[in-house]
Amino acid sequence: MNNSTTIETIRQKHEEVYGKILREPSLAKSNTERDKFLEEQVYPLLNDMKDLSTAGISIEDYTWLSDTAIQWQVVFSSIFNIPRTVEIASPKQLTPSSGNLTSDMLDDLLKYESYMQSRSRMLEGLAEYIRHYRSAPAEMTRDWRYAQKAFVYWLLEGMINFAYQISSASFHYTEEIWMEELRQVTAYFHWVAEGRKLWTHDEDLRYACMHIREQLTNKDIKVECRDFTSVQDYIMTHYLTDGKLDMTKTTTVDLIERKAHRLWERTGEQDSNTNWHRAEDYSKEYYEHIIPAVMENDIDSIKYILNSFRPEPMPLYDSMTNCFEVLVAVYFLDADVLRKHFSEWVASVV
Repeated sequence: MNNSTTIETIRQKHEEVYGKILREPSLAKSNTERDKFLEEQVYPLLNDMKDLSTAGISIEDYTWLSDTAIQWQVVFSSIFNIPRTVEIASPKQLTPSSGNLTSDMLDDLLKYESYMQSRSRMLEGLAEYIRHYRSAPAEMTRDWRYAQKAFVYWLLEGMINFAYQISSASFHYTEEIWMEELRQVTAYFHWVAEGRKLWTHDEDLRYACMHIREQLTNKDIKVECRDFTSVQDYIMTHYLTDGKLDMTKTTTVDLIERKAHRLWERTGEQDSNTNWHRAEDYSKEYYEHIIPAVMENDIDSIKYILNSFRPEPMPLYDSMTNCFEVLVAVYFLDADVLRKHFSEWVASVV
């Protein structure tokens, strides 16, 4: 991509090239003319689109690039009769044009990513069928779930900054996704980035486990503890009273119910009391210790938090740990303190 390439120049080039296809149908009939047109005009445009998608653009511009990629994918299959995936790379950083992501903006982003997943699924079929296809409710639910998982992955990678761009009104999106799902989607994106045809599940999943642990000591993603205020207020309002887990709060009971139900789903444990007590004990360990772990660098508190970050998948912890809990630790636990006081733990990561 040329340094002078901007979203405006790409928009202009797209309108010019796309318009030429509509005006000159002969391009699709002559293989020689078509191939020359693709090599000289279309492929450079698509390469610029992919390059720009990684350049720290706004969500609005990234959305336009993704929509345009879909248009070109339909052109290749329905006009040129060339099956081709038009790729838009995962962005290094997405930034809303107005700064912080409001709850409405985030909701729109997730709806869009869900829509993109459904379009990607549909585009595996014929272009004509795509234009008339409608997602079934179950498919829409899966697409929305995928969008949430992709969003949490963006937060883990710092593409969207959890501390600076997400308001407390949107924290619930991260609470609805489990660490197990984050590991799966991280493994998937790793596989995509590697460009491998063979899906090596165990190898990619182990990479995901280690990568999430690596993010705990990644200084580039860390923020100052003074930026912990909104997270701290959220935790205290929803789950704690005087630093202790408050079972009189409906939000606390809801949290433990979700964790206990997840344990029943993933571990096969049928005893509801066992699942409840495990979920309650975990919640006490995490929420009663995360604030002193961040604000005071309390070593004993940090030990409790690190229990969730195992080098191998652990059904018990993976089932109970949600991605809000993961992201708080990734963004706010002090990397230097981890390296100094947990050198053996860090050594198992790096």
